[in-house]
Amino acid sequence: MPPADPPATAAASTLPVPPTAPPEPLPPAPRNAPRNAPPHNTDARIAAPSADAEPPAGTPALNKTMRLVLQELRMQRGTSGETPQLTVVALAIQAVAFICLLAALWMGAGSGGDGAFFRWIGVALFLQLAVIATLLFARPSA
Repeated sequence: MPPADPPATAAASTLPVPPTAPPEPLPPAPRNAPRNAPPHNTDARIAAPSADAEPPAGTPALNKTMRLVLQELRMQRGTSGETPQLTVVALAIQAVAFICLLAALWMGAGSGGDGAFFRWIGVALFLQLAVIATLLFARPSA
């Protein structure tokens, strides 16, 4: 025998239940669209604003505020195009670490034995750690 349903309260039975329809599926994106492109608008119900529509009140103040925010963000990000000095140092150390790796492979393949290989690999790993530390110090403190 199936269990009986609990009695429904009078308040729950008087509330209307809105009909729910499943959401409409989105149309597929065009094949030539880039991956991070915004979805294209195929819905004809959304109309573009007309050219003779008046802008909302307060637009000049909003534009000025947005320009100030954009200017502040550009100053914080440092869009001057300069490469920080520590980044240049890290690139130089990385080049030396790569040369040490090649030397380790060359010495390991030759008659130098395992000792020479492990010495060169050790130097390359130490230099790689120095590159990581230099790049961490080069980060802006925000």
